[in-house]
Amino acid sequence: MLTARRARIGWLVCMMILLPAAVVGLGAVVQRPDLVSSPAFLDLVGRVGLSPVAAAWLGFVLPTALAFVVAAVIRRGRPDDPSALLFGLSVVSLYLIVAGVGTALSEVAAHAAGRFVDVLAVVLLTLGLYLFPNGRFVPRWTRWPAVTMVIVSIAFPDLIGAARSMGTDSPGTFSQQTRNLAAAVTVLALGTWLPAQVYRYRRLSTPLERLQTRWIIFGFALVLIGSLGAILLRAIGIPSNWVAWPLLLAAAGTLILPAAAGLAVLRYRLYEIDRIISRTVTYSIVAGLLAALYTATVYAMTRLVPVTGDLAVAGSTLAIAALFNPLRRRVQRVVDRRFNRSRYDAVLMIESFALRLRSGVELGEVLADLQQVLVHTVEPASTKIWLRA
Repeated sequence: MLTARRARIGWLVCMMILLPAAVVGLGAVVQRPDLVSSPAFLDLVGRVGLSPVAAAWLGFVLPTALAFVVAAVIRRGRPDDPSALLFGLSVVSLYLIVAGVGTALSEVAAHAAGRFVDVLAVVLLTLGLYLFPNGRFVPRWTRWPAVTMVIVSIAFPDLIGAARSMGTDSPGTFSQQTRNLAAAVTVLALGTWLPAQVYRYRRLSTPLERLQTRWIIFGFALVLIGSLGAILLRAIGIPSNWVAWPLLLAAAGTLILPAAAGLAVLRYRLYEIDRIISRTVTYSIVAGLLAALYTATVYAMTRLVPVTGDLAVAGSTLAIAALFNPLRRRVQRVVDRRFNRSRYDAVLMIESFALRLRSGVELGEVLADLQQVLVHTVEPASTKIWLRA
């Protein structure tokens, strides 16, 4: 059984390996972003006004540094929780894999050092994700794909390099069989971990564990939505200045994910996640609706009505500014019903209590009603009502 002392020693050993590797590897990535970035991505970065070096700092160096800071904070806040320490290391490993630290080490240092860092990162990431949030394999069958991935990554240490060569369109020296195996391992990971997390969340997780999972999914969702949105917009020929917005969202997600992981593991203000999600969804919907309405208004005023371009833009801007707050309030109410239901129900219960209070005459009934409202809205451990004589 893994004790807290052994977990702390293992955490320290892993950090002593990963931190120097990150410093050397990220230094190489900043000097040569083409080592880990595809030519298409570098071209897109140039079109939106960023240099490859600035993109490397924003997309790789800063998120990885933040991941190390979060892992250290988790070590200080929960030193006796082996699963928390492991998850902190898995967050660091995720960013090392994304930043291509192993690939960079293979180019600027010994090839064996790069492969060792990649294997260690895959092992830590696999165990951390499958064991989150309570340190157990749930359902039990998930231990088999996790063990399989660990064994395959050790037996074939070039898998991460092969997967990165496919993602960056770099030629590399990997055989087609190695690339096929990397693709199969990726499918195995996504095809087992995601359904297992859904099953765990819906059937077995406690309310606390569900809040922890929401924080993690929130951070991952920003990265995935931004990355996939940029790819989709670029594929259908949208101008690069519009593609910059989902890229900015993905960059924000890479910075938010380590912080979300830290909050989830440290269990700090977990209940705020519903409000954060509802606000994020609300402003995303409002921004999309206003952008579509602005475009349609400018088109109508310039093409259908004989109005000059400057006047059309000014009129459309004023109309959008006037519509922002009413539209935001309407969308917020709809979103709160779905993503922030507890707050929405609490507001309804308080309003209902205020209406009943106007007609209440019996002190005992009013106090019992007040206590019930407090229990359902604030959810205290105990309640006590004091009446002034």
